[in-house]
Amino acid sequence: MKIVMLDRMGTDFSLEKKVFRDAGATFLVTYFRNADELRDIVRDADILMFNDAHITAEIIAALDKCKMIIRYGIGYDNVDLEAAGRKGIFVCNAPSYGTYDVAEHTMALLLSVCKHIPLADKCARTGQWNADRVGKARRLCGKTLGLVGFGRIAHMVATRARAFEMEILIYDPYVDSSDAAAMGVTAVDFPTLLERADYVSLHSPLNAETHHMMGMPQFKLMKKDAVLINTGRGGLINENEMIFALLSGEIAGAALDVFETEPLPASSKLLQMENVVLSPHVAWNSYEGTHDLHVEVTENVLRVLRGETPINIVNRKFLRSVY
Repeated sequence: MKIVMLDRMGTDFSLEKKVFRDAGATFLVTYFRNADELRDIVRDADILMFNDAHITAEIIAALDKCKMIIRYGIGYDNVDLEAAGRKGIFVCNAPSYGTYDVAEHTMALLLSVCKHIPLADKCARTGQWNADRVGKARRLCGKTLGLVGFGRIAHMVATRARAFEMEILIYDPYVDSSDAAAMGVTAVDFPTLLERADYVSLHSPLNAETHHMMGMPQFKLMKKDAVLINTGRGGLINENEMIFALLSGEIAGAALDVFETEPLPASSKLLQMENVVLSPHVAWNSYEGTHDLHVEVTENVLRVLRGETPINIVNRKFLRSVY
């Protein structure tokens, strides 16, 4: 079997090279410059592995014998699930990857924005030894954290937030109130969460239903002193409307690791706002998380090499018409 990895970051694939060689498979790590070149590269791949490539319907149509497309990561909005399903190709992700890391980064952003850490650091470095310049911080104890989406990462955020004695509200249409209560959180509808939460943290997948789920109507529901946190997907937020909400005082602040356009344009007003904490899409990036990701993806590919059905299939509903 031929396994093709689409890589544009110079990643170390020494684990995969050894494991797949021992399994008798050919493993090719390759770089592509455009869609035409990509189609030629993947045409005879049995398994396609990728990270930041866009696997469109046109690319999938060029796959002659592919059995599996697997992403190094959690999100899968950059692959056409239906087109793959029509050809009987499994699309899989790595949902365990980075869960600890993104949950910890969410808490780091939460603490940074409510304690004004970036501004305090700037003041200390420039000799502005003035508490008024930094501004008063807020306690987390007794505050309400609203989690939009309640998957693995949000579960871990809730566990960590409870250690700060926060009340946890969740909105997730796939989690009922009794299950939520058993997990120590309170399930509410989306408007109620926005109205009651002091901090709103986004953890939903990005799809047609959740795209721009945070816009001006939602910001108007939030408390004036509320803060929005996003370590999920940039497209969950209408960024222009968020900027207006921040400038107009509809919400007090934001802490963001993901954006609609990445890298963030130099002209973005977000770069000038002291009530916004930014990080460059790095919540996932840890030594431990990177190792775990390679292991998780490699083990799933091995299942297919052995003739088994893979796990973490994200296009299952489109495969039903095939199998």
